[in-house]
Amino acid sequence: MSARRGFIERTVEGLYEAMEHALHAEQSAGATGLLQSLDARVKVAGILSLIVAAVSSHRLWVIVSIFGGAVALAMFSRVSLGTLAAFLPVEAATTAIVTAA
Repeated sequence: MSARRGFIERTVEGLYEAMEHALHAEQSAGATGLLQSLDARVKVAGILSLIVAAVSSHRLWVIVSIFGGAVALAMFSRVSLGTLAAFLPVEAATTAIVTAA
């Protein structure tokens, strides 16, 4: 019986976290900022161009400059530093994997 309760608790917790994430995303999308006013296709093209530039770069300062530009865009879009800090480990790991390949 306790295993089932654990499953239900984990499921409810996961649903709660997903709803919390969706609410935060909706609030961020509704805010007035630089990236919120752009079309989604422009944002996707920009992200892909940043990825291609970072992957094709052989110099660390270029990658750091791209990252700094992305942080500046996020700040102009009124994204909180806490939100950025939550994604930094993911970005660092992705960059390490891509550059190591």
